Amino acid sequence: MDMIKISDHLEKLPIFLEVVRSGSIRSASKNLNMSQPSVSRTIQILEESVDQRLLVRGQTGVQLTEFGQRLLDLSQKIHAEVDQFQKMGTVQAQDVQKIKFGTYESIAVYFFPKFLRHILDSKIPIDIDLLTASSDQLVDYLKRNIVDAILSVNPPQYASLISKKLFDDHYGYYHAPGLKLTVKTPIIFFPDAKDYQGKKVLSYIKESTLKDNPHFVCESFEPIRALAIEKIGLGVLPARVASSFVKTGELVEWKPDNIRPKKFGKHAVFFSFLKRRNGDRNLLNLLRSIENFQDRV
Repeated sequence: MDMIKISDHLEKLPIFLEVVRSGSIRSASKNLNMSQPSVSRTIQILEESVDQRLLVRGQTGVQLTEFGQRLLDLSQKIHAEVDQFQKMGTVQAQDVQKIKFGTYESIAVYFFPKFLRHILDSKIPIDIDLLTASSDQLVDYLKRNIVDAILSVNPPQYASLISKKLFDDHYGYYHAPGLKLTVKTPIIFFPDAKDYQGKKVLSYIKESTLKDNPHFVCESFEPIRALAIEKIGLGVLPARVASSFVKTGELVEWKPDNIRPKKFGKHAVFFSFLKRRNGDRNLLNLLRSIENFQDRV
């Protein structure tokens, strides 16, 4: 089986850079406002994606392996190239709107590359710092003023938040062409994924004919997509996450007995910010940019 490419995890490189810069997982987690397990898991995913150890932990902190040094050089080069690219616009630095923005991993991977290209091509004066986390963490970051705005799934209806719905989505079962589904085929899913009513994907699986199949649990949709493409099992994915891979033929939607599958787990993605920031020109410009981009997708 082909391993997951490092290119699938470029958004994790800044965390790797911070671990190296600060010298320890603990210091990096504090500086990034992330939990230590989340930082450790990020490093683990990067190591798994290249099948090499990147860091060695010791009493004095972390030390780079030889391969870790190579990834550090690559990360610094990418960081420098991105910085240079952002300076290519004609907008003067003092006119750029600085926004700290949070979103979850699937949106960062499937939505934000094209959206940031839209921002750059349109010369919209917005400078975005991007942070990825789970939807629940994002709401916490927003309430603690770590970020200015977030894109999240079904945010709670707090009186202190303003949330504007951008689009609806639903979950579906997807697999690689040629996969033969049996009672031993694993069902690969993200247990914290919910619908409008807070019902979890696991509940839908338990109500289906797949309830007795083996369960492979993942912490995000990225490994689900990768494992499904590699014919490991039947993956539960949001339709928008799966759509581009359906178009390329890497995935197909599962149709039991050739019957058109029913949509399940309806949910929505919202743009949210603190109510006290209502009227903030920067946030409203960002919202309009996202809405305009959505109209073109």
